[in-house]
Amino acid sequence: MKKAKRGFMGVVGIILAVLMAVPLPVFAQTAATGSGSIGSFSLVQGDVSLTRAGKVIKPTPRMPVQLGDVIQTGKGAKAQLTFDDESVVTIDQNTKFDLKQFAVEGGKRQARFGLAVGSMVANVKKYVGGGNTFEIQGPMAVAGVRGTLFAVVVMIAANGVPTMSVSVMSGLVSLASAAGAVTVAAGQIATVVGSALPSVSAAAGVGAATSATGAGAGTAGTGAAAGAGAAAGTGVAAGVGAGTIAAGVVAAAAVAAAVASSTSKSDTTTSHTTTTHH
Repeated sequence: MKKAKRGFMGVVGIILAVLMAVPLPVFAQTAATGSGSIGSFSLVQGDVSLTRAGKVIKPTPRMPVQLGDVIQTGKGAKAQLTFDDESVVTIDQNTKFDLKQFAVEGGKRQARFGLAVGSMVANVKKYVGGGNTFEIQGPMAVAGVRGTLFAVVVMIAANGVPTMSVSVMSGLVSLASAAGAVTVAAGQIATVVGSALPSVSAAAGVGAATSATGAGAGTAGTGAAAGAGAAAGTGVAAGVGAGTIAAGVVAAAAVAAAVASSTSKSDTTTSHTTTTHH
């Protein structure tokens, strides 16, 4: 009996040793907070801070980023992150952005980020096939994308109701709230106030107009006026002023146009470029 028990324990020991020796899949390694680098800073300008495990750090270019990191930018500041899948996220001033999930295994990617307030632009590396996600979570809505260049702005009204605006330059974005979801195509802006159903409108100067001609923020702002009007009715009903909605829509369009303009001029990151186009 003792001999049989010793033999059983020996087999268990061998199995455990094999399991410990075999490396975990990439997906598992990157699914836990602080488990390693998932990308790095490619640009840091002005007042930018990184909070990791309760400690505030001043980031520098080429510094690695990890899951659980929270990045905040002050007035006039900007930061850019290049992830392991070659997707690029540019974080504008007065923004709070956190890295919730990022995992790449073979041809599949699972990415989820939080945008509490402020604005950002994402140039997402396209992955072919199902099971791929790249999501930006606002306070009460989620933008999911596939191979897309887009901008997101989150503004919080005086009464605490958030407004989330998404401006798309290429590809498709799905914007979902508790009330439902809409698909936003290139050249369109979608706005959701609180948990209401998102509204979609055309935005001249965001899609085709922001190509090699490098349309400016003023053009995008003019085209975004229709988007502001489309969302104003819902916003006023929720206690959010039409001015706040308009500001969010125009800001999304302006950020989108500025990035589209810069990417049309250069495909590399420099000290004055806001994003990198792959």
